[in-house]
Amino acid sequence: MPLLREEDREYLKKEFEKVLKDKVRVLGFVRGEDCKYCRETKELLEEVASLSDKIELVFPESGEEYGIEEVPAVVVQDEKGELGTRVRFLGIPSGYEFTALIKDIMYVSTRTLEISESTIEELQNIENKIVIEVYVTPSCPYCPRAVLLAHQFAMVSEKNNRSYD
Repeated sequence: MPLLREEDREYLKKEFEKVLKDKVRVLGFVRGEDCKYCRETKELLEEVASLSDKIELVFPESGEEYGIEEVPAVVVQDEKGELGTRVRFLGIPSGYEFTALIKDIMYVSTRTLEISESTIEELQNIENKIVIEVYVTPSCPYCPRAVLLAHQFAMVSEKNNRSYD
């Protein structure tokens, strides 16, 4: 049984057709039956990936390369594996967080962010390694915005002379 309603699937399919430019790789880290929400995470990612040929879904055997120690987890990156590798969801990206997953796919595909140029410049001036963790609750309507900001900050820190609009 699909997790997404048919009208949501149709809406996302149309949005992906309009917005997505470059291919995006979504890495899903799941394991067997002993994992709470792994099955649902896998199903959700499969549904999202089925909505566009620009989304490649991969389920790696190990998360070690990405620093993934707990499952379920999701990493959204460009098809070369360069942009977005530090952008991750730990736990199922459902509820309000589903929007953050969709926006991350769009950010990576279009290399277009929703933060100001002055913020990007300040982020590029950070010299020390930092870790930003955002903890969310399923019912918090403000958490997705914090997640999206943290993910955009991580994308800028990985910029490596890539251009963003």
